[in-house]
Amino acid sequence: MKFIQKIFYILIRLFFLLILLYFISNKEYFYSSFKNTIILWFNYCLPPISISYIISVFLSDFPFISKLLYPLLKPVFNFENEKSCSIYLISILVGNPTSSKLIIQAVDNKQISVDEGNRLLCFSSFISTIFLYSILNFNLFIIIFIIELLISIIISNVKTKNTKQYIIIENKNNTILDTYFNIINNLPSLLLSILFSMIITNLFSSLITNTYLKSLFELTIGIKILTYNINIINLIFIFILIFSHGLAITLQIYWIIKKSNLSFNNFIKYRLLSIFLSLISLIIIYLFVFFL
Repeated sequence: MKFIQKIFYILIRLFFLLILLYFISNKEYFYSSFKNTIILWFNYCLPPISISYIISVFLSDFPFISKLLYPLLKPVFNFENEKSCSIYLISILVGNPTSSKLIIQAVDNKQISVDEGNRLLCFSSFISTIFLYSILNFNLFIIIFIIELLISIIISNVKTKNTKQYIIIENKNNTILDTYFNIINNLPSLLLSILFSMIITNLFSSLITNTYLKSLFELTIGIKILTYNINIINLIFIFILIFSHGLAITLQIYWIIKKSNLSFNNFIKYRLLSIFLSLISLIIIYLFVFFL
């Protein structure tokens, strides 16, 4: 078994070496791809993700909205406590992979149970709402957002808790200064990690000639490719991309979950369920509009 693993790692290194040599021999294409990715990140990722992250930090440190909505949302999503509700609401704004980090931090700080953490990974996995609003046309954004919420409700009730033990957390008093330093310390690293993820996946996807396969690598680049000409095939791939999160974000989530005691397999299983339910929703909407 160790010998097979050793061979596998050697082959992976050779693969990366060949790709590196390919890009060295095509410098002009490499620089052009690099420049275009940075422009795309600056125009479509930097503003919405910065705004959504800042709002989410304030909502986390001063959870007045979750306190108001918790009694209403608890029966719908079976939240464990107010912290669980707060993470869910923040996830809608900030999206993954940041929401996965927030869930794991809450588990590590014993603010929610491991069981609730696994549930949240499955049904609070969104793409940043502000980001989707900035990159999609309004009608498509509304349709996708409503479907995301409905699927989230379904999964929250399918993925039930294994125990009935609830965690009671003490409220932590945060100051504006604490919130400010939280943003300063964490937002730049988040934005840079997204940028480097986009650059790497874009370089890999450039080796693929098929447009649809290329689009599934990275969310921002994929959506820009697919929304250039909207048709039913492109819509199917847009839904697959958004509800799967794309390869780049999925790999980031894998790396985050790998360091915790939460289940990546469960996350993938319910992502596949989300894709299936989203495609059924798309077909129903398409048939309704077509026959209308």
